[in-house]
Amino acid sequence: MWNTGPSTVAAELNYWGDDCVDPAWFSGSVDYTPWTDATHTQVFDGCWSDVPEGDVPTAAYALPARPNPLSPGTNIAFGLPDPGGRVMLRIYDVAGRLVRSIAGDVPRGGNHNIYWDGRDSRGHEVPSGVYFYRLEAPGLEAQGKSVVVR
Repeated sequence: MWNTGPSTVAAELNYWGDDCVDPAWFSGSVDYTPWTDATHTQVFDGCWSDVPEGDVPTAAYALPARPNPLSPGTNIAFGLPDPGGRVMLRIYDVAGRLVRSIAGDVPRGGNHNIYWDGRDSRGHEVPSGVYFYRLEAPGLEAQGKSVVVR
């Protein structure tokens, strides 16, 4: 059943999706609308991607952050051809200040997700607002914006 009205649903440690267990837990007052599309026929879980797992792309790509707006976090799906490489996600506020950097190594090409939990570099939740991200990896420079709703 979809929550299509303005009210929120009380949730306590509910699980959203069947992949990416840690980012998929949520509790408290939850508005499910950001996790669905406008017609409520598709759900965006913690591991959303338009590209089938297992396919190694021939060129690097990045998809927009989902869900957006985010609460509590968002995934950015991307793909790299072999051999993979170093990945860096930087989050900025509207004043251009660096809020958080997330880096990691992708040992081989394929389809991947990077998760931002809506926290700054000190581990504090960022306030509601617009944030910009820049994703850099071998052969890839992508940017986008994400809205945080608390």
